[in-house]
Amino acid sequence: MEKTNRPNLFLVGSPKCGTTYLWSKLKEHPKIFSPKFPEKEINFFSYNNLKNDSYYKFYGISKLNDYLNLFKNSTNEKYLMDSSVSYFTDEEAPKKIFKFNSKSKIIIMFRDPVKRALSHHSMDFRMGLANNSLSKYLLDSRLKKFYVQYVHNSMYYKYSKNYIDAFPKKQILIIDFNDKKSISEKISNFLSIDFDNDFFDFSERINSNKAPKNLISKYFQRNRQITTVLKKYLPKKIINKFEPYLYSNEIRIQYSDEEKKILEELLIKDWTSFQKMIS
Repeated sequence: MEKTNRPNLFLVGSPKCGTTYLWSKLKEHPKIFSPKFPEKEINFFSYNNLKNDSYYKFYGISKLNDYLNLFKNSTNEKYLMDSSVSYFTDEEAPKKIFKFNSKSKIIIMFRDPVKRALSHHSMDFRMGLANNSLSKYLLDSRLKKFYVQYVHNSMYYKYSKNYIDAFPKKQILIIDFNDKKSISEKISNFLSIDFDNDFFDFSERINSNKAPKNLISKYFQRNRQITTVLKKYLPKKIINKFEPYLYSNEIRIQYSDEEKKILEELLIKDWTSFQKMIS
């Protein structure tokens, strides 16, 4: 097998749709290489957009050589994987990825768009980034950056189409994360690699919804670039040991019927178009 020297498998999101779970499993496959630091959310092809328009204090790589160095320890794996959900709504990312490696394969995850938006706001609330009700972010034009996260990331037709326009359709796989019975078969066929019968264990919860207990954990939640660096140097057993002192079980937010209705009205046109596109 000819050695792959550039990333050629991209998990681009959408956020809160199971991309972290998929990445956590695929990186274990012997034919797939994933970097050790940062493990995911590399954000190379969306760096400028995040720098200018995101309220997340993200970790990102801006230089091509630094990006390629993440994959220098790969050997004869069939795929080199970059999992960065910020690529989903970045208008330029699909064209940049295609120019970088036109043979790349793209995986897009989706779920019910309203539930995805609620989950995204709930995450930001736990992190201390969203201090207002969801309805305020949906209706106040001054809070556009939040609107983009909650609404645009649920506009699967608009942003999937950017990838469909940039890549041959055979290089794109769009997956409903709730369709768990067929995920293994679809990904196996798409990547032309085999999985063991129990490779995808959906009883596992990879990306738990933790709520920070104190100022230290709130700081870490809000400054993901720092936690990314810490994970490079701290053994996982140390991180696991201190985690109970920093985080508690998730906080469940009750959303009103009015908020759900606003979301439905904002997303119905795109959702209808998306369902027609993938049917």
